[in-house]
Amino acid sequence: MRYFTLLLFTILISACSQPKPVVDTRPVWINAPYIDNETAAVGSAHTHYYGKTAQRKLAISRALDELALQQGVKVMTQTLRHNKKAGRFITL
Repeated sequence: MRYFTLLLFTILISACSQPKPVVDTRPVWINAPYIDNETAAVGSAHTHYYGKTAQRKLAISRALDELALQQGVKVMTQTLRHNKKAGRFITL
């Protein structure tokens, strides 16, 4: 009975404790990219099959698309991909 009382007391004390605050470790500009009525956009991309350079290009492309959306313009982009088997470029 004594151990049960001690266990119950411990559970009650731990249940009443304050939860730890959640700390956001992301940079401020990710959560709030807009600064004093300036035009800004953040582009992001997950790990890309073709490496870091392709990942960076994709993120920049997405940021430019977001900027175009904010300005109300339409941007037509075209990607060329080299097909090694056929020895020619393919427009995507």
